[in-house]
Amino acid sequence: KALRRLRLALHDSDHLAVSTIHSFCRQVLTTESFLCGMPSGFEVLPDPVQLRTDAVKDTWRADLATDTALAAVAASGNWSVKQDLKDWALLTQSPSTRMDPEPPSLEEARERLIQSLESLQVARPDIRLIQQIAVRDGVQLNQSSRNPGQESVERLDRWYEQLKALQPASPTLETFDLVRRLANAASWFSSRSGIGKAASTEVATLGIVLAAAEVKSHVWSIGWSWLAHVREAAGRRFHRSLRHNNNVTYDDLIGKLHEALSQGPNSAVLGQRLANQWKVGLIDESQDTDSRQLDIFRAIFDRGKRPGRLILVG
Repeated sequence: KALRRLRLALHDSDHLAVSTIHSFCRQVLTTESFLCGMPSGFEVLPDPVQLRTDAVKDTWRADLATDTALAAVAASGNWSVKQDLKDWALLTQSPSTRMDPEPPSLEEARERLIQSLESLQVARPDIRLIQQIAVRDGVQLNQSSRNPGQESVERLDRWYEQLKALQPASPTLETFDLVRRLANAASWFSSRSGIGKAASTEVATLGIVLAAAEVKSHVWSIGWSWLAHVREAAGRRFHRSLRHNNNVTYDDLIGKLHEALSQGPNSAVLGQRLANQWKVGLIDESQDTDSRQLDIFRAIFDRGKRPGRLILVG
C-alpha cells in the first residue's frame, strides 16, 4: 500500500506547486488581495535602494540640517547617509532586532547634551588650574600624537575663550574637538615620575575634565538616538513612497502575508481559503525558516480539524 501511494505521488509530481517563500507570498497577496488588505495591481520593487536613500536624505534635511546642535554632532562624528543606510538595513533585517540599550528619544538626548555643555561652560575656570599644574617643577608633558600634552596646554587660553563664548544650544565643530581633548587631559602628563602621576591624578578629578567626559557620553547617546530616529522617521517616509507608487519590496511580501494571516481582520477566512486550496505543505531546508515564515505555514497547514499537514525537512 505504501509503495502504491509512493508511485502515485511520483506520477502526480508534476502537479506539485513548488516555489520560494517570496513567490508563494506574492501569489497569495495577488490572488487574495482583498482578504490580505492589499491594493490591486501592486508591483514588487526589486531594488528599493533609491527609495531608501531618498528617505534618509529627506530625514537629514528635515531633522538634522535645521538643528545646529545635531549638525555639529554629526560633523564631529563623521556621520553619513551611506552609514545610516547600512545601520538601518541591519536594524530592519529581522523583526526581532532590538537596540540595546534602548535609546532615549532624540529630543531627550539633545536636551541632555545641552545641559552637559552648560556644565562644561560653568567649569571653565578649571582650565586655569590645568595651566598651573602644567608648569609645576618636575611636571613633564607628553608630546606624542596620541597624547599631545604640550600642544593641548598651549591651546588652553583659546579654549577658555571659546567656552566663555559658547552657546550650549548651538555648539560648533570646534566645541567637540576641545571636548575630546579636555576629556583626556589626564593623559597629557607624563607618568614616568611620581610628580607626573600626581599631576595626572589631580587633573583627572577636575570639574572641567569630568564635564568634558560627560559631554562625550551624551554625544555617543545622541548618535544612538539618531539611529533609532532614522529607523522610524526614514522608515515612515520609505513606506509612504511605496504606498504612493503602489509598490512592495521582497521583504514586504513576507511581512504583508504574515500580518494578514496573524492580525488582519480577515485572517480566519484567508487561512481557511488557503488551507482548502493547498492540502499539504513541505518546507525544504527548514532550518533556514524564520519565525514569520513558520507562522505563515502553520496558519495554513496546521489549523482546525486537520492539523499536522505541515512537513519540515532539514
